Amino acid sequence: MKRILIQSKPEHSWLKALAEKFGNDLLIDIIDCRPLINRRYIQSYFRIYPSITEAYSVMEIIKNSEDVVNYEFLEENNLIYGSVITKRCKICSILAKCGCVFRKIKYENGIVTWDMIGSKENIKLALNLLKNNNIKFEIKNVYNYKSIKTNNLTLNQEKVLSIAYKLGYFDFPRKISLSDLAKILNLSPSTLDEKIRKAVKKVLDEYFNLRQIE
Repeated sequence: MKRILIQSKPEHSWLKALAEKFGNDLLIDIIDCRPLINRRYIQSYFRIYPSITEAYSVMEIIKNSEDVVNYEFLEENNLIYGSVITKRCKICSILAKCGCVFRKIKYENGIVTWDMIGSKENIKLALNLLKNNNIKFEIKNVYNYKSIKTNNLTLNQEKVLSIAYKLGYFDFPRKISLSDLAKILNLSPSTLDEKIRKAVKKVLDEYFNLRQIE
């Protein structure tokens, strides 16, 4: 497995619209990005660090972006959490189609940094597709990445655990509540609680089974 960091300027998208409005004053973390509906659409879960006076403008720009077909927002502790479903992010579509897993996507100082993991073949495919589609990018770092294979989790369970972890649900004290996390994921709190418990149990079952084998 390889981990690669590439940088590019935002194309026509809600990210570019925010960049044009706020310049370098906005920090955006896209904590998960996945293809939907035969990979025609991309769903991204994000966390934005605006000033109190910018929060309303940030949400209005995202709502009115031509590439955004659906959105969810949650304001808490001067942060904006949410998700967007987009149809026109070419680089998102290319990278998602290649079977790469996004660790993080960050917009800062006018540049988008894509931090992703994939097999050597998938990474090579992604870079070739970016070049073939005339997308300008710069490779910042490439790492060998040691992964722990977990066969028991479904893709949906992996997504839920990943987003919950990155938003601080498992931190002490918690950075996001179950009800707020449920709003972002468009689930009821009881359904989300069940999904998290089942996913965590699978991870713990596998961990303790491996310990017994050792």
